[in-house]
Amino acid sequence: MIDNFIILLILLLMLFLLLSLKGVYSINKKIHSNDIKILKNFLKNNNLKIDDSNEIKLVFINYESSDFKRMDDFLSSSEVKLHVFLKSPTWLFKTKIEKWKNHNLIHTEEILFEHMYELIIYDPMNSSFSKHSNFLNTLECMEALAVNNENLKGKKVWI
Repeated sequence: MIDNFIILLILLLMLFLLLSLKGVYSINKKIHSNDIKILKNFLKNNNLKIDDSNEIKLVFINYESSDFKRMDDFLSSSEVKLHVFLKSPTWLFKTKIEKWKNHNLIHTEEILFEHMYELIIYDPMNSSFSKHSNFLNTLECMEALAVNNENLKGKKVWI
C-alpha cells in the first residue's frame, strides 16, 4: 500500500514538473514575441526599415552613461555597421554625426526596454532576438571571435 502511494506521489510530482516546464516555455515564447513586436514598433516609429534578410544591431546610448567616452572611441573606429540611438542634447548629436559616420545615427528621447539593454541584435530570418546590457563587451567579444575564426580558416583544430 505504501509502495503504491510513493509511486503515485512520484508520478504526480513528475507530471507537475512537466506542466511547469511547459508553462515556463510558453511564457518565454510570449515574452520573445512581445519583445519583437515592441522592437518592430520602435523601429517603425523611428522610420527605420528592417531588411528581412540581414541581422541588425541596434545600440542605445545615453550620453550620461559612465562608459560614454569608451563608447565614443569604439564607434569612431568601428567598421561594423550599427544603428545607434543616441539620447543626448541636440548639439552633441550633431557633433557625433560626422564622428560616427560608419553608423546610422538616430537622435532619440526614447531608450528601448527601459535602459536595461545597450545592444539588441535581431535576425528576422531566424527570428532570433538577443538583448545585451553592455554593448562594448559584447561587440569586442564578437570581433575577437571573428578574428580568431579568420585566423583558423583551413587549419585543423583539436578540441
